Amino acid sequence: MVSRTVKNEDGTTSFTMGVAVDEEHVQKVDLSKPVVFVERRYDDGAKGHMLIDGWHRVAKALDNEVDELPCVVLSVKEGRACEI
Repeated sequence: MVSRTVKNEDGTTSFTMGVAVDEEHVQKVDLSKPVVFVERRYDDGAKGHMLIDGWHRVAKALDNEVDELPCVVLSVKEGRACEI
């Protein structure tokens, strides 16, 4: 498990990544390939997004201070169609 934390200028944490990634693979990934999010709807009615593909790209972007990555956002219906 590798953890990466992004701190805001005021010292607050805006993002913590705590997923297992292969560090050798992180260096080889192509940051021009989109990461994939799926829309989520929660029981309380809130909406959000969950990253379902691209953790190695996110790790590389964080390591190299890349602020933006291309992404694809799947709808809730499209996300459900991808579930096993």
